[in-house]
Amino acid sequence: MLREQPALAGPVASDPVVSRLVSSLAADGPRALEAIRAARAAARERAWALAGDAAPGADGGLVTIDLDATIVIAHSEKEQASPTWKKTFGHHPVTAWAGHGADGNGEPPAIMLRPGNAGSDTAADHIETARLAIAQLPRHLRRKVLVRAGSGGGTHEFLDWLTAKSRRLHCSAGMTITETIAEAIEKVPADAWTPAYDGDGEVREGGVGRGPHRPAEPGRLARRDAGHRPQIAPAPGRAAAVHRRRRPPVHRLRHRREEGPAR
Repeated sequence: MLREQPALAGPVASDPVVSRLVSSLAADGPRALEAIRAARAAARERAWALAGDAAPGADGGLVTIDLDATIVIAHSEKEQASPTWKKTFGHHPVTAWAGHGADGNGEPPAIMLRPGNAGSDTAADHIETARLAIAQLPRHLRRKVLVRAGSGGGTHEFLDWLTAKSRRLHCSAGMTITETIAEAIEKVPADAWTPAYDGDGEVREGGVGRGPHRPAEPGRLARRDAGHRPQIAPAPGRAAAVHRRRRPPVHRLRHRREEGPAR
């Protein structure tokens, strides 16, 4: 593909040269990875500089990094492919995605390859993926990062790493609703719930939330920071818990009875 566009790509190495390069890199994997990551970070910093106001963090806001462990199906006996918790076969990498705002897609600054039987809430893997992703950002933005994760990232070890004072990171992670928490939620008065908002700033039908909320403002919505996310910072050194609930879709209600799930 590169050879077909010499005006864009310039001279391209021959196949034997590329083959020898791959062999050299494979001979010292850790050192090669370090060099490749440094080159990627330098290229990203240059690309974001050329993007100007369209680059993440150019408006002075936070750069959002979303972490998610996702299953990749394999249809043959590939290296590290194994049965997954979803009863499929393949790999279970942890991915990190840097958001480009409402008008963009995003890019993966880091992906940690893992076998299919790797856990969804392995703190060490979340820490390593977040570390690699932050290292890929331009240096002046590494203190202006919001790391988000689902319930798989809601572990003590990962949250302790994120909230270490030396990192100065913002973070948001899901949490498991235990019986104790569920009982506490049920005691919240009906008039204490506030509307939940979608990415366009409209009230989400059937959705309400409880926590440090306020209606979403246009500037926040432009960064895909909707009103159902925590938008009022808690006191220094403290965390805020936000609970959102919504009415299940009609097709799910059809399969339930008043006393519980249909059998």
